[in-house]
Amino acid sequence: FMRIIDTFKNANIPYILVETPKLGYINGFVDHTEITTNWFSLYGEIINGNKIYPYKDSIDFYDCNHMTHEGVLKFNSAILPHIQDKLRLSNPTN
Repeated sequence: FMRIIDTFKNANIPYILVETPKLGYINGFVDHTEITTNWFSLYGEIINGNKIYPYKDSIDFYDCNHMTHEGVLKFNSAILPHIQDKLRLSNPTN
């Protein structure tokens, strides 16, 4: 992981770390979001997928870690503006 991040930094390639949406309360699943976010934030900007759209568990997820097609479409639509903003900021001439 760190070699990949170093490669991006050395080549001046913009990147965003994305924590995909998940449900943390089904079948005793332990939610490590805070730990994961704190660790990944050491290596760059991180977007927590759970915080960019209000997902519905029975519609958007099969289980605590797997999104339905509807959920993926919502996630893609919600994250796209963040990616576009990052690209625009890293290349202001376009």
